[in-house]
Parts: sequence; C-alpha cells; structure tokens
Amino acid sequence: MYEQLLCHLTGDYLLQTKWMAQNKEKNIKAALFHCVTYTAPFVLITQNIVCLFLIFFLHLIVDYTGVVKKMSNKQMEDYPDHLRSFVVIARDNTVHLLINYFILR
Repeated sequence: MYEQLLCHLTGDYLLQTKWMAQNKEKNIKAALFHCVTYTAPFVLITQNIVCLFLIFFLHLIVDYTGVVKKMSNKQMEDYPDHLRSFVVIARDNTVHLLINYFILR
C-alpha cells in the first residue's frame, strides 16, 4: 500500500506547518489543525467516513499526548542526542503507519 505511505508523508511532512509541529503536543487547536491536514490526503484513497475518522482521531491521540516520544525517551537514556531524535521520528512514523494500515484494511 504505497498510497498509504504517500498520504502519511504528505500529511505529516508536506502539509504540517512549523506552528503545528511546535505546538501540537501542548495546544489542542494546533493538534486539531494538524490532524485535519494530516487526514485530508487519505480522502484520495478512501471515502469511508469511519476510516477517515479513525485516522484523524488516533493520529490526534498519538501526537497530542506525545506517547511515542515519551516511551522512546525512557528506553533510550544512554543514546546520543542525534541518534535519539532519529529513533523517535522512526518509531513515531512506524506507529502511525501501522495504525493506518490496520484501519485501511
């Protein structure tokens, strides 16, 4: 499902503004705007309203709570900072892609 990957990358990187990225964990408005723009590309691959809502809602939960970052930071206390950032980004993307994969199935 390369379409899913393209939708994820578009929503999470191309459409996310600096303001959204910097504020989505502390400002619900920023998180909501980000999740709307994140979900928008998925309309190209599904018009199922339940799927779109789940993609939106679960992305909101993961990003607003910062759960992946919090769990990763606890597990990587001995990692150098530059590697820690890379691993957190990789884990966050993996979580979002797995969630979307199961929703779209």
